[in-house]
Amino acid sequence: MNEQNSIPPEIAGLAAGIMIGAMIMVIGRMLFGNGIIPTYTSNWIQSNYMPAVLVVGAFSSVFAVIWYLISLKWWRTFTEKEFSQARISWWLLFVLPFLSFIISLFIWGKDGNNNLETKALVFFSLILLLGMCSSYWLSTALSTPPNMRRVVPLVGLFPRFR
Repeated sequence: MNEQNSIPPEIAGLAAGIMIGAMIMVIGRMLFGNGIIPTYTSNWIQSNYMPAVLVVGAFSSVFAVIWYLISLKWWRTFTEKEFSQARISWWLLFVLPFLSFIISLFIWGKDGNNNLETKALVFFSLILLLGMCSSYWLSTALSTPPNMRRVVPLVGLFPRFR
């Protein structure tokens, strides 16, 4: 495959992963907003949920784009000798989205002065985690050039990438 044909699918993969992460977070907002997942206060969505998903979504998306740019720089000359270095780079970029997830749980995982009920906290955590994983992991799995794709952990889950 020549290089002119390889970039658009990768950009589409990057965008798709970010959009799926955003959709997960929007669905979560609807679950909390419609009372399917109850909270103590009615303004929790605006004061806690929205800032948390914006921070996690932004960090995940920005670092997925950074990985994409790094992989574009690397992909033409990538060799198996560089696999470990590339994998470490991927994990280092993953640390900040994951930290944004953890910090968001501590800062915004409350309902007023109370902690969220267990059910609400579990769903809040799952929504943030799935959104983060989609926006970072899925985006990087879909946007990494083919000769580097194995650098992304668990990329073998996609049959087409094995």
